[in-house]
Amino acid sequence: MDQPDWDTATWQLVADLWVDHVLALSQVQRRYVPGADEQEVRRWVKRLAGRRAISVRRVRAPRTARARLTEETVAVELPGRSGRQEELAHWLGLAEMRWHLRTGLLRWQLVGQLWPEKRPCGERPDALAEDAAGLFVVEYDHGAYSVSDVRRKQQAFAELAPRQVWGVSSERRQHWLREHLHGQNALVVAW
Repeated sequence: MDQPDWDTATWQLVADLWVDHVLALSQVQRRYVPGADEQEVRRWVKRLAGRRAISVRRVRAPRTARARLTEETVAVELPGRSGRQEELAHWLGLAEMRWHLRTGLLRWQLVGQLWPEKRPCGERPDALAEDAAGLFVVEYDHGAYSVSDVRRKQQAFAELAPRQVWGVSSERRQHWLREHLHGQNALVVAW
């Protein structure tokens, strides 16, 4: 069986997509082809899509998200693993959190893959991760949660792991969330 002619960056991108599901073109540029301009990144992604290593589609970026390359974000994903349009921005935020937290592929698990129906949706964190200090819960909020949502989630997550790390896409949302998290961490990780 012939091995595909992929460079290290391509292998890393595909491995990361198995965990993160989707990455924005700006994330691809920062992680796999740093220093390349927008057109070079687009050509690289197009070449990979032509080899059927990845698929490419547009996703509307929330106003709070980092739009380094274009207003309309190009998302790359593995063929056949497409999420619904409304899930993409959430997944992009989670991918940025994993990168920001420097959590390796084997120390990060999206919870929907662990317990698709075991807990009520509002009581499931987005991911479980592990670092040198142990297991922690990961939740990404791009501005939709109410105070009661945050409190309910925080209580439910406390049963799963001793620590929680919440991600948000703006400093304004970070300040709001910190007021209601009672000692848990909130990071700004706009993609």
